[in-house]
Amino acid sequence: MAAIELRNAPMAPLYVLSTGITLAIPVIWAIMIFTVGQGIWRISLVVVASFIALCAVIWLYLRPSRYEVDDGGVTIHWHLRRLVVPRAEITSVSTIDRQVLRRDFGWSARVGVGGVFGTFGLLWTSKRGWMSAYATTTTGWGLIERRDARPILISPERADDFVRAFSR
Repeated sequence: MAAIELRNAPMAPLYVLSTGITLAIPVIWAIMIFTVGQGIWRISLVVVASFIALCAVIWLYLRPSRYEVDDGGVTIHWHLRRLVVPRAEITSVSTIDRQVLRRDFGWSARVGVGGVFGTFGLLWTSKRGWMSAYATTTTGWGLIERRDARPILISPERADDFVRAFSR
């Protein structure tokens, strides 16, 4: 089978809004530094630069850019890293929405990024424990269930095509 490549889904409006508000903070802070921040501008510049660097890390290291499915399994690509999940480790692949997530996994709490470019990190669920989450949408996710490893929740641009790629 030829490799099938799917991009990460565009951000949901909620994430666009929260990212915009979050990214406006260092801009507003920088304007304040140069207009009223007498005496503390050096410290403030360090804080602004650190904030910008943190957002860059989220974009480059935590937000997937694309997914590749082939005979060997699935590869999740980030700008600075990748994760190969061998097909032998995958027990199932399905689409999942918020209602199914609640029904099958229970309530959840995120540990990681929530809102800037999406939601990324670990998700604790009351019924199944930990799972990895890399989502830029608020529904229409792909779920990769793995043998002896935590499930992975992702948001490929076309989740149905992602699932169909595994049935070939």
